[in-house]
Amino acid sequence: MPHRSPAAALAAVAALALLLAAAPASAAPCRPALFDAEPTLWDFHPALDGAIFDGAHGASGVWRDDAFDGYGQLTVDVAGGGGLTTYGSTGADACTREEGGREVVFPTVSIDGLQVSRKVYSPAAGPGFIRWLDVLHNPGSAPISTAMRFTGNLGTDAAPDPPATAVFATSSGDAVAGPADSWAASDDGGGGDPQIVHVWDDAGPGAADRADVVTLADGDEDVEMRYGGVTIAPGATAAFMHLAALRSTRADATAAAQMLSVGGGMVFFGLSPGEGAALRNWSGLDFDRDGVASESDNCPYSGNPGQEDSNGDGIGDACAGDIDGDGLSNEREALLGTNPALADTDGDSVPDGSDVCAVRAGLGVDGCADTTRPLSTVSRYARRPRRSRLFSRGLTARVGCDEPCSVRVQLIRSSRGVRFSRGGDLIVGERLQGQPQFGRRTVRVKPLRRFRRVLRRGTRLTFRVIVSDVSGNRRTLNRRIVVR
Repeated sequence: MPHRSPAAALAAVAALALLLAAAPASAAPCRPALFDAEPTLWDFHPALDGAIFDGAHGASGVWRDDAFDGYGQLTVDVAGGGGLTTYGSTGADACTREEGGREVVFPTVSIDGLQVSRKVYSPAAGPGFIRWLDVLHNPGSAPISTAMRFTGNLGTDAAPDPPATAVFATSSGDAVAGPADSWAASDDGGGGDPQIVHVWDDAGPGAADRADVVTLADGDEDVEMRYGGVTIAPGATAAFMHLAALRSTRADATAAAQMLSVGGGMVFFGLSPGEGAALRNWSGLDFDRDGVASESDNCPYSGNPGQEDSNGDGIGDACAGDIDGDGLSNEREALLGTNPALADTDGDSVPDGSDVCAVRAGLGVDGCADTTRPLSTVSRYARRPRRSRLFSRGLTARVGCDEPCSVRVQLIRSSRGVRFSRGGDLIVGERLQGQPQFGRRTVRVKPLRRFRRVLRRGTRLTFRVIVSDVSGNRRTLNRRIVVR
């Protein structure tokens, strides 16, 4: 291949940066639900900490949900600081979006001298997964030593204990996850929840750090990956990347874990060279693993070791023509006003090649926005349920929609008089049926066992039913019930 001068390389990088630039970021809610192409539903936790409250997978044609009860929390423990601190957003609308709406950028908060932020991304096309990028920056004049923890709950609680968690595959080939592994896969032992893929470290060489502690075991629904002794120099940044995916079979989950753990352009898509260089638990200097550093690669997310560029435009042949693979040529996208580097310009999970409204977000089958709220009904529920039955079998109801919709049901206890509740009413039980469905269905929600003390006979609860159509339009129905 012809030798390229440093100036030409810089020009190529600059051209690529312009091409890959997302639309200007603007304020957005921190709790959207992201869908990937599997399809998988990634529903953010109401704590606004970037964790996933619930996950559902529908590749088998039948949606399977109840994965997670808060997975992907970031906890920072600065040496000499105020102890363990869990990251949380400064407000419900404090986030921004990148990568055509596919990446939620959580705000920077200060924790014991560190500036801490999170980005959570899920692709619109290709194999489905979700990615957390946790960034710790030291703005001070002295080094800071800290421990970083990535934690969560798998939602495999069972009555009676222990939880039904079953680890069935790891990178070392056995069914016991530990610090020597880079990934593992688990499920609820055949109870119907999706299979969960956990990827916490780079499977290859070159990463500066690996998890010192890995907590992921049979019969334990709590998960933790801990990185101790992380020292961040003055003005420096340390970043940690974690991946997760849902699948419908153990074989598919194992294959997905093996694919994701080796990195590559799909895993790193959208990261800047600076973010890649800051990664501690992954080798992030060469995103596509083609031997050319990302900062000088004319196609950083597609392998092209020869850096072929037939038309000399600074964009490698490997990502020319239809860069994002959405079925539209780059020239056609230029005429339509869509982004040739993003398969889904408006971030509505409909690829540009199939999206009638490709520059206006909408979740209809044609990609256009639907602003009409669904009509819904709720019936056949116990207005005075017995306390024992509520905890053992839950509250059931019949919910109807006049169009395909998903249903979330909640049991809400007023925060008045509850000593450990802060900042609003207490959700004591919640359940999501993520598959959009037309007509009537039976739904069930049980209060979590840890709320037994606040749910006594005579307690008044709100039974809340939230229905959402495929465009995200919602309608909320509230019904009062009394525990007896």
